[in-house]
Amino acid sequence: MAEEQFVVFQLGKEEYCVPIHQVREIIKYKGATKMPGSPKHVEGIINLRGKIIPVIDLAVKFGTVVKDGERQALIIELGAQNAGVVVDLVSEVIRLPDTAIEAAPTQAADGRTYIRGIGKTGDRLLILLELANLVDGAELSVIAAAS
Repeated sequence: MAEEQFVVFQLGKEEYCVPIHQVREIIKYKGATKMPGSPKHVEGIINLRGKIIPVIDLAVKFGTVVKDGERQALIIELGAQNAGVVVDLVSEVIRLPDTAIEAAPTQAADGRTYIRGIGKTGDRLLILLELANLVDGAELSVIAAAS
């Protein structure tokens, strides 16, 4: 039986996860420098050890409540780019067998599928995100210009 490892994080009351092989690191989020003309959910850019990294706030992107207080950022691989994804809290790394992952029942209003599937472990449901679909072409150009 095949299985995958995922990084689990929280946004509001929901739990999401992304494949661990796409996560470069997890940092404490201290804010970003705003970029003029960027979409609302693109927080801006940060300087991470000399590299400029664009930052996306998933709570804003998904229309959920933005948590007050300390938050974290996953530095992820987004194609050839690295990007920061701001989340409320990274909670754990888990392994899910393929048999515990079901197909995604919904897609976003813009026609893109952000959700790869639903992971089931015990009585928990984890939303598996499709990172490649989180941003569109216009957003990618803002990200590329920032790097």
